[in-house]
Amino acid sequence: MDHAQPQNRRSFLTYTAYAMGAIAVGTSGLVMINSMNPAADVWGRGITNIDLKNIKAGARISFV
Repeated sequence: MDHAQPQNRRSFLTYTAYAMGAIAVGTSGLVMINSMNPAADVWGRGITNIDLKNIKAGARISFV
């Protein structure tokens, strides 16, 4: 009876389980990081350029 075969199979299954666990952790990490990105409506507003040349020092101006 050869005892090397079950040990090799057990090692293969152990490494496969570790690899699948690492993939699951990596995927869930990417999902969590992606959930921190701004929503599409925030991205849709874009960038507003405001000309600051005509504003005097100490003036209070609101931009909407």
